[in-house]
Amino acid sequence: MKQLNKLILVLFFLLSSINYAQEFNGYKYIIVSNLLNSRDEYISDYSKISNQISDYFTKKNMIVIKGYDTEKPRELEFNPCLGLFVRVEEFDKWISLQFLNCKKEKIKNIMGKGRNSSEALIPVFEKLDQIPTYAFDEKLIELGVYPIVENINKTESELKSYFDSTKTDAIEGIYKSYKSKSNYKLGIIRDGDFYKAIIIESEFLHWKKGDVKAIFESTAADGVFSTNYIKDDKISLETFSSLEGGLINIEIRNSKGENEDMKLLKLYPKN
Repeated sequence: MKQLNKLILVLFFLLSSINYAQEFNGYKYIIVSNLLNSRDEYISDYSKISNQISDYFTKKNMIVIKGYDTEKPRELEFNPCLGLFVRVEEFDKWISLQFLNCKKEKIKNIMGKGRNSSEALIPVFEKLDQIPTYAFDEKLIELGVYPIVENINKTESELKSYFDSTKTDAIEGIYKSYKSKSNYKLGIIRDGDFYKAIIIESEFLHWKKGDVKAIFESTAADGVFSTNYIKDDKISLETFSSLEGGLINIEIRNSKGENEDMKLLKLYPKN
């Protein structure tokens, strides 16, 4: 019975080693996660195997993140679908590299056999070498699930034409994030009783041009606005902001109560 179970598991691995015809080019990061044996115990030479896998993908020009790394790129935090997850399993003299997307769907499963885990990786890497040369392509990225935000379809040139031809309020104009963790270029225009900040440029792929990043409403206090600020992860935050000398300060506190204010510096028009 024990031998039969081993045979069934090996056959499962072999049958699951299907090329799903989905290349790696839609993934910016390779995340080396759990390394387990057939009993769901960590492989004894975890560090060595992990380093071998990391070194291989680094040479392929992929950005490697080990599962235990505490600091990850901000764009990966907000869109885990930029990462391709590698799960390693070991059984007897076999080793299996399972590649999963952010939805935990299996993209590839490649196996190798050797006298030990390290040696079993050699045929795995040989099979991976048959995949066409890696070249990250933003068009192939899978985006995570984010709340839908309003989109105002205006380009930077259209915004500038509007500012040049219309008598605008002090808050209206083109701004860029200043001394803030996240980088944005925004256009703020009046829309009825509100002022809406729309995306011109963003470092995050899940923010599209024209997406509304913040909504400002005037208050009785001069230069102070009640603000619906939409954070990097597209979650709304009700707060306040102030405008002084072409600089908008949006009050933001993180989960620890620490100050993470978003500052926007006006670029256009100059007056």
